[in-house]
Formats: sequence, C-alpha cells, structure tokens
Amino acid sequence: MKKIILMAAVVLASVVAHAQTTISSSTVSGHWTLAGSPYLIANSFIVWPDSSLTIDPGVEVVFQGYYKIQIDGNLIAAGTDSLPILFHAQDTTGWADTSTAGGWAGIQLGNYPVVSTSASVIRHCNFTDIKRTGLYAMYVNLAVEYCNFTHNNGFILYEALPDSTMTFELSNCNFYKNYVPSPSYIAFTSSGGTLYIHDCSFHDDTTAASLMDFAHNTLIFEHNQVYANQQTDSEFATSVETQYCNGVIAHNKIHHNLSQFDAALACTIGIYDINGNLICNNATITGFTGSSACGSVEGGGGIRISGEGAAQPTNFLVRNNVVANNYAALQGGGIDVFLTNATIVNNDFYNNRGLYGGGIFIFNDTFTNGHTLVDIRNNIFNNNITLSAGASGLPDTTIAVWITNGDTMRYTNNWTKNTFSKDYFLEGGLIGGSALYIIGDTASNVIGTDPLLVAPTLTATVTEDATLANFALQDSSGCIDNGDNTAFADSVDYALNTRIIGARIDIGAYESAASHTLAVGPHSPMMEGLTVYPNPAHDNFLIATPEAAGIITVTDIAGRDVARKPVSASLSRVDVTNLAPGLYLMVWQDGKGRNKVAKVEVK
Repeated sequence: MKKIILMAAVVLASVVAHAQTTISSSTVSGHWTLAGSPYLIANSFIVWPDSSLTIDPGVEVVFQGYYKIQIDGNLIAAGTDSLPILFHAQDTTGWADTSTAGGWAGIQLGNYPVVSTSASVIRHCNFTDIKRTGLYAMYVNLAVEYCNFTHNNGFILYEALPDSTMTFELSNCNFYKNYVPSPSYIAFTSSGGTLYIHDCSFHDDTTAASLMDFAHNTLIFEHNQVYANQQTDSEFATSVETQYCNGVIAHNKIHHNLSQFDAALACTIGIYDINGNLICNNATITGFTGSSACGSVEGGGGIRISGEGAAQPTNFLVRNNVVANNYAALQGGGIDVFLTNATIVNNDFYNNRGLYGGGIFIFNDTFTNGHTLVDIRNNIFNNNITLSAGASGLPDTTIAVWITNGDTMRYTNNWTKNTFSKDYFLEGGLIGGSALYIIGDTASNVIGTDPLLVAPTLTATVTEDATLANFALQDSSGCIDNGDNTAFADSVDYALNTRIIGARIDIGAYESAASHTLAVGPHSPMMEGLTVYPNPAHDNFLIATPEAAGIITVTDIAGRDVARKPVSASLSRVDVTNLAPGLYLMVWQDGKGRNKVAKVEVK
C-alpha cells in the first residue's frame, strides 16, 4: 500500500510539474489551453499582424517580471462566467510605486499610427497587478465585456479612436480598489470615434487625477454605477470628466464620491444630454485656491457643465435627474453652470449645499461666450443650502439659484419654497454692464412648504444616504400637472415610466400616474426609452440597443413605416437623409416581445 501511495504521489508531482508552460519567445501565436495552464510569461512578446493568440477559459497568465504583451494581430481571450481568464503578476510587492519592480506592463492592442483591422475579443477576464500602461488600445475597434480590474496602478484602460467610423464598447465590467496616480486615469479615450460604456461599475478606487476622462468622442455612458471613489491630490479632477464630446449620459448612479475641486460629473465643451441619473452624496472638499478661485476650473458638488468660451457649439440638456445631498466647497451644490447655454428641466434638486448657490450656481458673460440662456423649468428645489447667505443683506439660505454675472434666464414652472423675487440672487455688477434678462411668466412657479415626495432625504447633509430614499411624487403633490409641456421632455421619466400622462407634465424627475385624469396600464417594455444620439439630426441617428439583434423601425406621425434596419451590433446607425423634416418614432423590437421606443426629430 505504501508503494502504491508513493507511486501515486510521484505521478501527481509529475502531472503538476508539467501543468505549466513558460513563454520565453519574443513572438507568440497559437492556442493556450487549460491543460497548459498556468502560462508563465518570462519576457515581453508580440503577436504579429495576420497572427492570433487564443486563450481558453480558465487559463491563468502569470507575469514573472515587468513584461508587456503587444497585439498587432488578434487576441481572442474569451473566458466564461464560471471560468474567467486570469492575468496577474508573480511579484506584487511594488505594484503601486513608480519603479519597474512588481506588477506587469499591460497589453497593448494596435500599433499607432496604423489603423488596425483587429478582431480581438476580451471577455470574462480578470486583470490585476498592472502598472502604468494597462489595457492600451491604439486605433483598434474593440469590445471589452464582463471583465474585472482590481489592484492595478496607472492607465488601466486607454482607447484612442482616429475617426467617427471606429467604436469601442465597454460593458458589464467592474473597476474597483485600483490606485491611479496623476496623470493617469482608469478609463481614458481620445480622438473622434464612438465610445459606448454601459452596465459597468467603478467603485472604491483612489485617484490623483480624474477617475475617467473622455475626450473628442461621441459618448454614450449609461446604466453605470460610479461610487465611493476618492480623488486625493490637489488636482482639478473628478470621477467622470468629459471634454469636447457629443454624447448621452443617462440612467447612471453616481454617488458618494469625494474630490478636491470639481463636481462628480464634470462636462466641458460639447453637446450633452444628461438624462435620468441619480447624482447624490458627492462632495468637493477644497474651495478658494488663490487665482484659480474664479471658477474656471472648479465648482459643483453633483454636476458641473462648462463651455469655457468655446467657439464650437456647446449646449447642455440636463433633465429627469435626481440631484440630492451633494456638497460643493465653492459654488453650485447641485449644479455649477459656467460660460454655457443650458436647459435644466424636470430635475429634483434636494438637500444640496454649496458656499455660493446650494441648488444652482451660474456664471455667464457676453464678452466671453456671447449670448447665453439658462432655461430652468419644471424642477423641484427643496432645502438647498447656500452657506454664505443669510447675513449682511445676502439672500435667504434656501435660494434656488445664485448668479454671478449673467445674460438671460428663464425660471418658470418650478416648485420652490420661495417666491421668485427671493429665489434667485444676482451678485455684483455684470461684465460689460449688461442686465440679466428674465423671460417667461415667473408667476407660474409653484410655491409651497412641502412638495410631498414619497420618502425623500430630510437633511442637507452628505451623510444622509439618498440612494435609500424615494423621490417619487405622492398622489396629492402640488407638482402634479403643473409643469410646462413646451420644455424639452423625454418620452419617459427618471423611473422609465411614461412622461406626460395628464394634460400637463409633472414638475420634477418623476411622473405620477395616480392623480392624473388619464389612466395607464401596467408598466410595459414599450415605455422604456431607446438611447438615440444626436437628437435632432439631419443625416444619421446613432442608436444603442440592449443587444445586437432585432429590428429598428422608423414611423412617421401618421403611423407609416418609413425606414427599417436590422440590428447586428450594439450600436447602429440609421440613415434619415431621405426623410422630410419632422417628428418620428424610432422603435427597436427583438422578436421576443421586448420593445424600446424614442421620439426623434429630423431637421
């Protein structure tokens, strides 16, 4: 019996000894299997064009030093939910410092400036111990799906897209407990392609610069969770930062993030639709900083939107959001508006605090960016605290809007505790000596003591958790049927229920069904919104669908089908150059009874 046991142990030891593969060649291709795992990477290597490396589910890839994989051909790393592919380093002792000891050097796909025809797949992979370069894609169409990134340092994900024909999709991925020193980012993109980030989570990361920075893209950022991230250094940085983008930021939860100067969501220059997000319990901790205190690079607790005097078209549509319990050490506890046009409609601004302007802070001037209009309609403003107010002739602490300089503002059909004359404060003289023009009937604002929401937060503190609250309207709320239908309404509200059920739209982020004269049936998939960008458009619409299947149909107001397109990717373009200007319905159907719809306008 002892001999049998000894022989079995020898056989097992032999199997274990051979159940690993050392990769020491500078060029690699072929097939890595579970039987050959783990694969020990002993130097950097390249997969040449017209070659492929396929990695099977469950394979473990272990870097023996600070080595890099260069993919000029194809990488097919497709794990499964139960058998993910693991990429990590043998030595993790120096993964968070600036030396080359510890960690590994990441994966680069593509070879700038050559536009790659790569068909790489990265799915169900776990990445740990990357230092500096991360997953680095240059001029490559790429989808990264169902991956986990943790215990990494530096540029964790970088994508450069050269033109509008290229796309990058990041979906169902988790980024957590990473360390990102300046000037790196967890996710960074540049150039002119389409970026689609959805159903991902970014949490408990520590950064010196911004957590994410998207620049010069068509951006669709939806159904993500961004929370409990901390920005530590004295940088003008935040959790989600966008620059020079045209995009949709919709149905995300951005909460409990901490930064030094800038709001949790900071968008600069471009055309944006910020729609249906929960933005709460975020805080900036640094206010005045000498010459930078003019606000050109700082401000906002929840949201900051800025035109920076840009020559290119810049406009922001902020609608159907719940913005609650944020704190700004400088201006704009809820939202900071800087040198830009903005349409701010059907939002809940609840229990935010800021040094100047607990709800909204506006800085505009005609010398810098010409005529500007900040259109504020159908919003709920409740208990937004202006910390510098309430003394020396300054306004009440719960004013909704604080304006430094300005041009034109519309302020109608909002719910507030104050009359209009006490609900905004215009600070100081105006640049150029111009006046602030108020347009619209300010008597249409609804004044009350309580908007009667179901279970909102009760105090203006960042510590009361707004993710646990319910900001929907009670049946007897004075916000019901008191909005302005001509404001830019979506077909659905914050909760994806039908928008405008009665004669008039409700004030706030939610539409109430109970007290309307028109009854509605149970919530159906058809009520859910389809993400379409840009809208309006004159040539092409870009449509994001839940999956790469189904049919998109365009219907005119008479109910006639005027265009159809099969869906074969998560992003589809529909050509409308032959359609007459007007309103249309765009419907996605998957063949299983599921539908999504959006109202679109052809110019």
